[in-house]
Amino acid sequence: MKISSLTPVDFRPTLRAARVNPPESRAVQEPADQITLSALPASGDLRRAGAGAGAQAAAASAGLAGLAMEQPLRMLLIGPPGSGKGTQAEIVDQFFEVPHISTGQILRNEIQQQTELGKAAEEYVKAGKMVPDSIMLPMVDNRLEKEDSFILDGFPRSIAQAQHLDATLSRLNKPLTCVETLEVSDETVVKRLKERGREDDTEEVIRARLKIYHEQTEPVMAHYQEQGLLDHIPAEGKVPEVGFYLVTCLNKRV
Repeated sequence: MKISSLTPVDFRPTLRAARVNPPESRAVQEPADQITLSALPASGDLRRAGAGAGAQAAAASAGLAGLAMEQPLRMLLIGPPGSGKGTQAEIVDQFFEVPHISTGQILRNEIQQQTELGKAAEEYVKAGKMVPDSIMLPMVDNRLEKEDSFILDGFPRSIAQAQHLDATLSRLNKPLTCVETLEVSDETVVKRLKERGREDDTEEVIRARLKIYHEQTEPVMAHYQEQGLLDHIPAEGKVPEVGFYLVTCLNKRV
C-alpha cells in the first residue's frame, strides 16, 4: 500500500507501537534531492501525503530512538516566512504529542473570546496595525501558564520579546529544552511565497518582510546560541527530509 494513496491521518498509534519494536530499517542515501527509506516510498510520494506521512518517514529514518520523553519538551520554532514552521510543528506534534502554539492562534482566540486583552488587540487589528508587546506578551504568558510542554511557533521575534520570555519561563519554572531555527535562503522564500499565489505576496512585500526578519529576529538566535539551546535545521529540502533532521535533533535534546 502506497503512502501517497492515504489521506493524512494521525500516526501516533503507529509511532507508539514502534517504540516497543523499533524498525530495523535505515535511511538509504540517494541523490541530494531525494531520500528513500526501506519499507517506505520515496520522499516525493511522502511530500504529497502531507505532514503526517512526513512524520512517518522521519520515524523510520530515526529509528524512533528517544521518543519516550524523560522530560517535558519546550521548544521554540523560528524561521523566516515560508520556511515551513507550521508544517514542521505538526510533525513534531505527531511524534511527541506536544501542543503547537502560534501567536496568531493566541491572538485569534483572545479576540474571539472577547477577553480584555482580546478587545484591546482587536482595535489594532481593525486598524491594520501591529498589536504592541504590551498586549501580545501577556497573551503569550497566559497561554504558556497552561502548558507543561509546548511548541511555540514564530516567537519571540525580537530581543526584547526573548528577554521577556526568559523571565516568564523562569517565573513558571519551565526552562526551554531547545530553540530550532529553520534555515532557508531569501531566494527560496521568495519563490515559495510567490507560488502560493496570494495577491499581497508580491516580491517587494516578501523582501520587506525578510528585511524585518533579518534585522529583528536573527539577533534572537545569537541570544539562544549563547545559552546552548540553538539547533540549525536546513529547511531547503522536502518536508520529510527536514522533519527527519528536526526530529533527530529533538531526540538528542529530550
